Parts: sequence; C-alpha cells; structure tokens
Amino acid sequence: MDVLYCNLISNGPVSGHKQFDYRWSEILGQLARVSLLSYEKGWYEKKADQIEIIECNSKSKADKDKLLNLGVLKKGFLRKLQIREHVETIFICKKVLSIAKAQKYDYIFIGGMDFIVYLLFRKRLKRVSNLVLINHSATAYQRGMVKRIFSLVKEDFIHVVMEGDGVKFFSKEYGIDSSKIFHIPHMLNSYDWKYNDKNIKYDFVGISNSNSDDEVRKIIEWENEDRFFEKNGIKAIFRSSEIDYETKFLKVFSGRLGLSYDDYYSYICDSRAVIMPFPEEFGYRSSGTLMDSMSQNKPVLGTRFGTLLQYNRQFPNICKVYSDKQEFKSSIIELMETDRNKDEFVAFKYEHSDEVILKKITTLLCDTMKRE
Repeated sequence: MDVLYCNLISNGPVSGHKQFDYRWSEILGQLARVSLLSYEKGWYEKKADQIEIIECNSKSKADKDKLLNLGVLKKGFLRKLQIREHVETIFICKKVLSIAKAQKYDYIFIGGMDFIVYLLFRKRLKRVSNLVLINHSATAYQRGMVKRIFSLVKEDFIHVVMEGDGVKFFSKEYGIDSSKIFHIPHMLNSYDWKYNDKNIKYDFVGISNSNSDDEVRKIIEWENEDRFFEKNGIKAIFRSSEIDYETKFLKVFSGRLGLSYDDYYSYICDSRAVIMPFPEEFGYRSSGTLMDSMSQNKPVLGTRFGTLLQYNRQFPNICKVYSDKQEFKSSIIELMETDRNKDEFVAFKYEHSDEVILKKITTLLCDTMKRE
C-alpha cells in the first residue's frame, strides 16, 4: 500500500504541526510505504527510513514572484484576501497531482486544508486517490465561507476527528454518514525534560495562544477581589492577547512570551497544573496544551469547552472544569492538596498511545478498502 501525507495549505497555519505530521507519517509507515510532502528542505527532521520526504518548495517559488511580494498585498483589504497564501497552496496542489499520478497512491492523508484552493483542484484530486482529511477541530466548519464550502465538499473525504465526542458532533452537525468518520486520537507529546534551576517556577501556568482575554480578565478581577493567589502563596502566569498585569503572585503578559521550545516545556514541567482559560467556542478542537500537560503528568483546569468537558467525564481527577470563581478557587486548592491520580494518567496515555492510534488507523484502512 502506498500513502501520501501532505498539507494542502500554505505553511503558516500549520507551522506548529511539524511534529504531529511527522509522527502520523511514522505510524502510517508501519502499515504502508509513506511519502511525506515537505514545504521546503529541512522542514521535517527525517528520523525513519521508511518515510520518503518529497520537497515542494512552495514558499521559495512564491518568494521569486515579484507580484506576490508587493507591499500593497500586505495591507488592508488585500491582506485579508491572503493572495500569496492561496498561490502557495496552488503550487502545493499541482505538486500533489504530479506525484500522485506517477505513484498511484492508495490514500492521500491531508493534515491541513485551504478549502478555497481545494475547489479549484477538487475533481482532479478526487480522481487520483482516496482522500483522508484530518480534522484538528470538529467545530471548525460552523460559520462563514468555510461552512458554505465545507457543505459542498464534505463527502469528498474520509474524515478523521481527534476527539471521541467529535464523531457524533460531526455526523449530526454536518450530516456526514458516521461510517465515513473515524476517531483517531492525538498522539502524546513526548519530551525529555531536564530540570533547569534558572527557570522562574510558577505553580499554575496558562500560557497557551488559545487563551481568551475575557477569561483571563475574569481571573484578574477575582484576584483583585479576594487576593486568592496572594493569600495562598500561589504563583500563576497567564498569556493574553492585549492584557499586561503583574503582582508578586499573578502575572499576565500580552503577546507571545518568546520562549524557546525547552523553556516552554520547563514552565509546564515545573508547575503543579496547567490552566486553560479558553473561549467556550474552542469546542471539540484538539488542544496541544492539553496534550503537552497530560504527557508530562500535569493535570489541567479549564473553562467548559467541548474537548475538556469530554475529558472531564473520562478523567475527572486530572481534567477539571470551572464556570465561576468558586469552582476556579476550589479546584485549584484541590489540585494543590491532593496527590496525582496515577490510574487516570495511565488510562489517558494508553488511549493516546501509538498502539491505539495504529489500531484505529488500521480499522480506517480496512473499513474503507472493503467499501471500494
């Protein structure tokens, strides 16, 4: 069996998925001959011999086009049109068609999608292979132009969702036959952490780019009202888009913290738990923050968005939710005073293990081959 793994979208939106894409390719490599489409040379660090990396060079091609790099395209309304990004995706789609016609892939797994450009290549891509779309968010297609386009093309794909509740949601919300939807969980984010005594230690960290400013603002208001962190000697740090705030026990910074990969993980590894003040609209989206935390045996506490509610049902001692100040405070005290629930971490890690993922991918391939 021959399989191609690629992203049909410019590299910007999926730059944080390099490890995910490569790990998927590695697991697929246990079942098939895998080609992995790389944006540029060195985009992926090759570790497995069974993976063939094919370079697309979409970005460098766009860099050479003077029209695509005009300053006017980076301003105002034209910037919102993302003309350069769409052209880069056109280069990618042409490359995929070229190699797919030569190689005759049985499946093309798609990790990220530019649906506008996909419409241009839809008929040709459907002819060359079975298309498997990996949906990082089951709730991503509910509004706007994406909703309209997805309703047109949804039957083109075998769908992968990474959250169990996403299967029922996908079927009910978008009207897709459940036999074309497969739950394959996000793999664990392994990291070999070594203690760094120069790192500033925080008991609770919430430094995800998915944080909601409104939710972070609530935490600041609660601290101003009760001095909860101060009275309990708890140090906490949060990321926000626009808010800057700092006391001895609570720090909120705006923008990105500018951490290296190692420093980011040291914040998580040195903490007691991770807080996820996400918007409820985050829905059934796979969360890298949650996976980073669980992989390092760190419990999480967050708002009541779909993904965390699902895990709260399954693992109530290590995945906690809050909706008001009292729940927030009581959950933090509980996490400060109780031991980790090792059984729940073991169960979570097994559910997201390579062994389980391999079995579920095997089921997808077997079930869809039977229908051909």
